[in-house]
Amino acid sequence: MLLRPDRRRIPAVSTQLYHDEWERRRLRDVVHLTIGGCLGPCVLANVVRLQFDGHALWFHSINADPLVLALYDHIEAMLRADGRLSPPPSLARYQFSGSR
Repeated sequence: MLLRPDRRRIPAVSTQLYHDEWERRRLRDVVHLTIGGCLGPCVLANVVRLQFDGHALWFHSINADPLVLALYDHIEAMLRADGRLSPPPSLARYQFSGSR
């Protein structure tokens, strides 16, 4: 667990799985992967922003390996569909609007 400056505990996430799946799925030339820290005071932790087809898709609390894998499965499904898709049930509850 990581301890935020405001004393909330948030699960630590291995960024290695993000990189390993990006390589294993051969998405290097298809999907840009950037791993960064919090952009400011955050209410939500372990946030992922997926920019696809000109739209940003935001997910919070991506704290566990199965969620990272579901995220990559969703990316591959959208690539196959050649368009944006609604997230699968495993990710839908974590989606939020980045503008609120």
